[in-house]
Amino acid sequence: MSVLSETSAPPQWRVDFKTHRGTKAFRVQLLLFIACITASMISLGVGAVSIPLDVIINSLFDLEGPKQTYIIWKSRLPRVLIALMAGASLAVSGVIVQAIVRNPLASPKIMGINSGAALAALGTIMFLPEMPVTYLPWQLLWAASLQR
Repeated sequence: MSVLSETSAPPQWRVDFKTHRGTKAFRVQLLLFIACITASMISLGVGAVSIPLDVIINSLFDLEGPKQTYIIWKSRLPRVLIALMAGASLAVSGVIVQAIVRNPLASPKIMGINSGAALAALGTIMFLPEMPVTYLPWQLLWAASLQR
């Protein structure tokens, strides 16, 4: 006898996108996605050299001259991608904090991370004034990891 019979229900982890397409949450997510893409495209055009949107699109698909392509691919596109990855990593870290403490309103202030990092910064600046400033972020990370 088979483990899965013909009368068994489909797995619960499957999502039917056709039923979720008309929901308000789907529309909000789609609107936010479009806003993120639009802001990214605008960010590619803003700078010391203003580049129009049609040149940006042509440059992304390798259809434009070398000057705009160099500016977009070597300067502005990495900046936009790093900003998107930083925002995504902050969102993931917030979700992890909320999942660990099982509180949807959890923030670093509630857990005391900000206070511990501020205390470590103050102690480092006051008691070790000759310490290079480049070591300060590592000191803050260490102090934040001590909080429980």
